[in-house]
Amino acid sequence: MPHHRARPSRRRLLAAAAAAAVSAPLAYAVSAQAGIVGSSSEPSRRRHGAMRVGTNFWFLGDDGQAVAGSRPWTGESPFRRGLDWRRAYTPGRQSTVNVWNPQFLNEVSDYACLRFMDWGKTNLSPITSWSQRTHPAADQTRVGGADYSVTKSPGLAYEWMIDLCNRTGADAWICMPLKADDYYFRRCAELFRDRLDPKLKVYVELHNELWLQKAISDDSRNTSQYAGWHSERYGYGTGRPEDFANVFRFLARRSSNMWWFWHEAFGRASKDRFVPVVAGQGINPDYGAQLLDALDDRTVNYRRQFPKAYAIAPYFAANAEGRSAEAVSRSLRDDIRRQAKVTEENHAIWAPRGVDLVCYEGGQHMVGSGTAAFNRRPDMRQLYKEYLDGLAPYVTLFNHYAHCGTPRDSGNWGAKEYTGQPASRAPKFQALKEWTRENAPR
Repeated sequence: MPHHRARPSRRRLLAAAAAAAVSAPLAYAVSAQAGIVGSSSEPSRRRHGAMRVGTNFWFLGDDGQAVAGSRPWTGESPFRRGLDWRRAYTPGRQSTVNVWNPQFLNEVSDYACLRFMDWGKTNLSPITSWSQRTHPAADQTRVGGADYSVTKSPGLAYEWMIDLCNRTGADAWICMPLKADDYYFRRCAELFRDRLDPKLKVYVELHNELWLQKAISDDSRNTSQYAGWHSERYGYGTGRPEDFANVFRFLARRSSNMWWFWHEAFGRASKDRFVPVVAGQGINPDYGAQLLDALDDRTVNYRRQFPKAYAIAPYFAANAEGRSAEAVSRSLRDDIRRQAKVTEENHAIWAPRGVDLVCYEGGQHMVGSGTAAFNRRPDMRQLYKEYLDGLAPYVTLFNHYAHCGTPRDSGNWGAKEYTGQPASRAPKFQALKEWTRENAPR
């Protein structure tokens, strides 16, 4: 674990959060113009059934196999076969050519939000400038492998992310490269403003899981614009106990700067179309409290930009190796209850500020021998419904990780194992779809 300052108890955090609803004049209600902060002391109120369900996508692969009729290593086959990508893209809100595998479109039709973290090759992204992004006329079946070297593509073109959201009616969730410059932020915001259906929202997050100190060290140490600031001004990498708090200062400052360009691009439409989001580790609610401290610090957040949503990833898990199915189910239910409890604690910290609690990822997190077989059991269908029921009173949007994924000992992420898998053989997918239709507003 990284070094960090002593954490206050959860009881103290929750008491402080309750007091904030009365004493703090500042609420993160962003104005329609340019992110001006308003004031409100009214906590958000949640009701069961108001949670929407979205999804993440796993890697596309980069071998040209992510097309109908193929079975790529990721299991995802989102595109039609035989596309001429140079002619498929046309300017405007939606391409005249439908590039999407009809089976894939049908499967994702019920999701309320699509998070493109992996499709956008976010982790360890070397991208710094807008000119380095993937052009929409490039072959999109060769852009999404797990290799993050500078010689590889930076992921799916934003235009095709937008096109998929427009066709399915789902909100978009994108993760900006950590090393991207301000011009990149501005141009990306303008693109989503002009091409995304105005009825849809775009959630904008800086990178992925930057609350991990290692992610900060790996991804920003060599960023020319921030290297000196990050290592000298805030002491990252020195081993000092205060380093961990500085991670949140970095995250707050860099995120608020990014959000400013998005607010400027969307203008008055920001209120309805743009959702600035920042993420923390759900199992540690005090991470959120430290992040709030950083956002409130005018020397850090000099742009005075604030999130509309705080995101966590409340995965549940259990060891399946050598254990009976009944024993594994009991352990999973125990962890589902734990995740509901810490989700409630995170909600108590952010709700007084008028900030929604959302899940950037979530679902089961079983790894090791025997986990693939358990994920195929009918038990998982009911477990998932109980899990969603536990989160729903506190969360406005839950993004499952992920839609498709080939099972393996290192993780069984997919709601489906491959595009076109019968729903009757995909209990997690069944649960997500049924829960959505029974409970969640579109």
